[in-house]
Amino acid sequence: MKGSENLYTFLFEYKNQKYISQTVASDPYDAILPWANGLDYSNIKGIGSKTKELFVAEVKSSLEEDLLVPLDDVKNIWGFGVLSRGYALIDLIKTETENKRNGNSLFTFVLDFLGGTYISQIKAKTLDSAKLEWAKKISNQDISGWRNSSKSKFVNQIDSFTFESNPFNVNVWNFNFYSGKNKGTIYSINTEVT
Repeated sequence: MKGSENLYTFLFEYKNQKYISQTVASDPYDAILPWANGLDYSNIKGIGSKTKELFVAEVKSSLEEDLLVPLDDVKNIWGFGVLSRGYALIDLIKTETENKRNGNSLFTFVLDFLGGTYISQIKAKTLDSAKLEWAKKISNQDISGWRNSSKSKFVNQIDSFTFESNPFNVNVWNFNFYSGKNKGTIYSINTEVT
């Protein structure tokens, strides 16, 4: 990447499905339209060619209305929504391109469970140490549909969970889990601090 360009990871939720992709740009505003135009819509359930045109137009309108907002209590994460034959929620995260050899990295954790999305960040040297700290933090949060006994079981088993690296995205990992009959997904993104 060139000196002033940054890597942005997009978490795109549409019709209860989440899609992850990345783009390079100088700032989050400049990342959005290239991302929307370059998105592989053939893999997105419910978006055909007409919906794609409408979606890109709605994204452009959201930018013009300055609807991109930084999320509270986290660093380098912005969000916005788009109405396009269904509601689409988009979060973008400024993503670290290299893993730090010394010192702590900032890991963003996104828990997607029963239609809710919970975002928090942990500074740690490695993803493994970050996930343990995150599990302790998540056990104190109120998560819709997750009983305390299930949450405690999840936290006790976090050591055995292995995040899979995403082969199509840099510094993005995910893990699918079940709590009872309900499936959830955890995403972790190594987030740029500056």
